[in-house]
Amino acid sequence: MRQFLFIGERRSNTAIRMGVTWTDGRLCASTLFDALSRVGVDPSRQRFMNAFTDSGQVDLATVRTAAEAQEVVVGLGLKAQRVLEEHGIEHVKLVHPAARGKIRLKDNYRRHVVETLGPRTRTLVRAN
Repeated sequence: MRQFLFIGERRSNTAIRMGVTWTDGRLCASTLFDALSRVGVDPSRQRFMNAFTDSGQVDLATVRTAAEAQEVVVGLGLKAQRVLEEHGIEHVKLVHPAARGKIRLKDNYRRHVVETLGPRTRTLVRAN
């Protein structure tokens, strides 16, 4: 099955201190991974990158990878989506899993992921 390429913003100071990335499934990745499982998407089969380096600069390698991606590109959060838009990269907009407010509640975030990515997963399954 084709994969998604998730583009986040940048690692948090806590993630840097802990030495973890998206693929470790820790911190906000745990919220995303839980929601992905609701739409039948195996997080271990997806790619995860950040639009910004740990120092806060746009990560041009990530931008190039997203531009050449064979996967469906998913922008996690407004900052990542802005970088993708500035570089003309088609992507699906998903609220960042560490967003504040009502979306932060696990059930609300699950519902958002199901509504946003659910239809795309059915398309991907049919296409492969």
